[in-house]
Amino acid sequence: MAEYEEGFLLSEVPLGKGFLDIHRMMELMRKANPKIQFNLEMITRDPLKIPCLTKKYWAVMEAARGEELAEMLSLVRKKASRELPMVAGLNAEDRAKVEDKNVRESFEFLRV
Repeated sequence: MAEYEEGFLLSEVPLGKGFLDIHRMMELMRKANPKIQFNLEMITRDPLKIPCLTKKYWAVMEAARGEELAEMLSLVRKKASRELPMVAGLNAEDRAKVEDKNVRESFEFLRV
């Protein structure tokens, strides 16, 4: 994650490279449902723009509170990355290599 003028950027990164405690989350889900099956979906793309500081964004967020926005922006600032992965300038072959690397890293993280 990183801030930008209209809100924040959100990247999809290999498991274990982000700020979420994936092992703990999986543990809790297994406790709730021992038969759970996990699937990995790895989308390799440029960071998503979350324009949470724009009026248009809030038009569909009627139930959201300002405190929730403040908490999210605080988290973004605490966990901000200096450099987010970008693939827009890559050709199809190089994008596929990045995608393959991300999937392999995710599976390797789950082996631990």
